[in-house]
Amino acid sequence: MTNPKIVSVCLSKLNGIPKYPQKIVEVGKFGINGDFHSGETNKHAKKTNYDRQLSLVSQNVIDELSEKLQIDLSAGDLGENFLVENMGDLTTIKAGTRLKIGKNVIIEITKHNTPCVTLNKIHPLLMESILGRRGLLAKVESIGKVKPGDSIEIL
Repeated sequence: MTNPKIVSVCLSKLNGIPKYPQKIVEVGKFGINGDFHSGETNKHAKKTNYDRQLSLVSQNVIDELSEKLQIDLSAGDLGENFLVENMGDLTTIKAGTRLKIGKNVIIEITKHNTPCVTLNKIHPLLMESILGRRGLLAKVESIGKVKPGDSIEIL
């Protein structure tokens, strides 16, 4: 992985997809401030939100799926907070891995993300096509601002 970085930062006040690219986001204690998935309680599972505060998706996966399914996937379309590049398809990143993003933000990967049937609103084969490559979920260790172009360091 050479020069991993943030391609896009996205959020949405509403549940579902897409999330919308921003110029900069504030990562708080429980995720991106203003994002539906941020907060002390996971709104889906109605439990404490310790393992699903942020989501990451690889630009490689977006590009491959766009070509394979002949669709135009953009940043935020898969509901990710961070679109990343130069990290492969993220399948080799293990739970417990810590990432430093930009100057201050540190996150810990909690698990690989499982695709949801909601993705099939974009294309009927999208959920099936992204199995095993849906990206990562993470929790926040250190807060701060993140913007496109910020570097990612594996700690």
